[in-house]
Amino acid sequence: MSNPTRPRSIPKWLLAARSANYIEDAWDILRYREAKRKQLVATHTNATKNDAKSSEAPAVFSVAVGSSRRNMGFNRYVDILPYDHTRVILKLKGQERYLNANWIRERAGSKWWVATQAPLPHTANALLSLIANPVVNDKGQAQHIRTIVQLTVDVEHGRRKANPYFPKVVGESIILPPEPGTDAHALRVQLVNQTFVREATCVHSHIRITTEDGDTTTERTEVDVQHLLFRGWPDFGVPEQTSVLLKFIRYVDQVNREAEGGIAAQSPIVIGCSAGVGRTGTFIAISSLLEAHGALRGEMSVEARGDDGAAERVSVLGDLPDELHSGIATPVPVKSHVSETTDIEGSAPSLAKAEDPFMFANGIKNPDELAEMRKRHSGKKIEKYHRNQNELIRVLLKPMEELTQDAADETEAARIPVKIAVYASLVANFVLCVLQLYAAISSLSLSLLATGIDSIFDIGSNIMLFVVNRKSSKLDVNKWPVGGSRLETIGNIVYGSLMSSVNLVVIVEALRTLVTHKNGELNDFHIPSLISVGAALGIKFLLFLYCLSLRSKSSQVHVLWEDHRNDLFINGFGLLMSAGGSRLRWWLDPMGAVIIASGVIIAWSRTIWLQFELLAGKSAPHDFLQLIIYKAMTFSEDIERLDTVRAYHSGPDYFVEIDIVMPADTPLWKAHDISQQLQDKIEILPRVERAFVHVDHETTHRPEHRKEQ
Repeated sequence: MSNPTRPRSIPKWLLAARSANYIEDAWDILRYREAKRKQLVATHTNATKNDAKSSEAPAVFSVAVGSSRRNMGFNRYVDILPYDHTRVILKLKGQERYLNANWIRERAGSKWWVATQAPLPHTANALLSLIANPVVNDKGQAQHIRTIVQLTVDVEHGRRKANPYFPKVVGESIILPPEPGTDAHALRVQLVNQTFVREATCVHSHIRITTEDGDTTTERTEVDVQHLLFRGWPDFGVPEQTSVLLKFIRYVDQVNREAEGGIAAQSPIVIGCSAGVGRTGTFIAISSLLEAHGALRGEMSVEARGDDGAAERVSVLGDLPDELHSGIATPVPVKSHVSETTDIEGSAPSLAKAEDPFMFANGIKNPDELAEMRKRHSGKKIEKYHRNQNELIRVLLKPMEELTQDAADETEAARIPVKIAVYASLVANFVLCVLQLYAAISSLSLSLLATGIDSIFDIGSNIMLFVVNRKSSKLDVNKWPVGGSRLETIGNIVYGSLMSSVNLVVIVEALRTLVTHKNGELNDFHIPSLISVGAALGIKFLLFLYCLSLRSKSSQVHVLWEDHRNDLFINGFGLLMSAGGSRLRWWLDPMGAVIIASGVIIAWSRTIWLQFELLAGKSAPHDFLQLIIYKAMTFSEDIERLDTVRAYHSGPDYFVEIDIVMPADTPLWKAHDISQQLQDKIEILPRVERAFVHVDHETTHRPEHRKEQ
């Protein structure tokens, strides 16, 4: 039997390994050296603080600049500091600006990397200034940078890992001011274009950096930069698919080589995760291995290549042994990777054909077209329609991960304001309850009694929301396998029923007063009670304004906003009817109580009906169904068609059912993997509680999942 041809996907050093433990042995060497470096850095830092000299820790391990009191506030993590001898030195107008970044040189080529932390809001200007101006590496060579690689999303597991420094909407710009005390230009950053490269799980953004100077005689500097965000590598974990990571590495190299402006093919690349170590060092190490295997004649040991970055940045490999191991041990074909998304010029959104197979992006109307529509007869309606269509298209073309990330970012940004709204409403409702009960009891006004009862139930509503939210997050999954999202819906139904019952009692009492009142005497005009209700009205108005801007950020705040809005009408009307019963006609007061209580019953009956619809399984909105259909259709080329798509409420969130059709000869493992990945992607979408994906090979059968009638 002849020997098979050696596949190009396996490096010579791996084929030549004498035992399967070669990789593990190499990693043990790296792990030992990394631990030794950390020890020497700590020793050198302690010696520097004590004004002593350490013979054990040479100056090459000094991190004095990054650990200085002046610069500590510019580090995302206090224990991840740049080595002084390879630190990126940024000088503008003769003034040095600190940046937590190091130069790293590949041994397997001439490429330089700038390993850096994800910028903080006050360090983003410094990072982009590094790109807007030529810089000199630690070998004295002038360098131009046109590519940024980001290996972390902005928020992971509810924690901020990176701060965005360019807008999310194509065509928009933001201004990044320099850090305080720095005589540097502000920078205008514009998102020129953005695409999603599916096979590399990469968001490719084309951004334009322009210096902003108050002196109009000074010529502005304008630089175009390619920003590549890899979405498939979680913090403290390994890439979801190693093959996708390697495709992304090749895509980074391709984009850097094709960067406009005639820059050399091996121009430096800025790369960072959250801290600028771990994922960053692993990426550089694997990239170096691929560079050596595909372009250089000589071979290098694994530990030597891993050492490249570790000698130039603190803890560059971090605590990620499995990542480097899986990256260098997984065979993938080494070939040039050409993507259809490399054409990133132009101002209109342009996506790869695989991402926009129906060419929806061509239907987006630009601002000039919308302005022209506005001038026509019935133009406002037409413009509104096309604005909604623009938004729908943008949502459809966004990757599902980005939709989830946007929702997470929005939730994180609103977390503290939402908490303030909830607790402020709870405290205010306690105070207002006392004021309004005092007003009702002291004045014997039925209108004020109706408003007082409503205030008591406001407290009950707040407490119920708080208890239900805590309870639903701590349910025993064995007893409640689908979670506790329905508890909020059930609680609203029970609470609304109780509220309606109590107000029915108020109506009966008010009608009894209207029938049995014998004389036409006016009620007593009780000024303190009216002042109390007036104060409650003012506080409710302030809470209404505060919750107004947050109502779309949280369902809990939306309920509170509706409550404050209703209370404004109820308290205001109750105040007028009580005063009218004291000054104009006695029957205005009980009539006001009947109207208020009837309004509350009608409002809560409507709420109860809506909550019943959610429990009964009402269909999701049409826009959401369109999103699910489009994402399922374009998820994989192996999905030939969709048989059935359903999305319906199960409480406040949705259950999604999808029947996809794949070729009859599709291997079981492939059908399972594609359907499982689609299910996982859908389940992380906002407001999706569970998703079920069923695979079939034809559509001629009778409808499934239906009982015989």
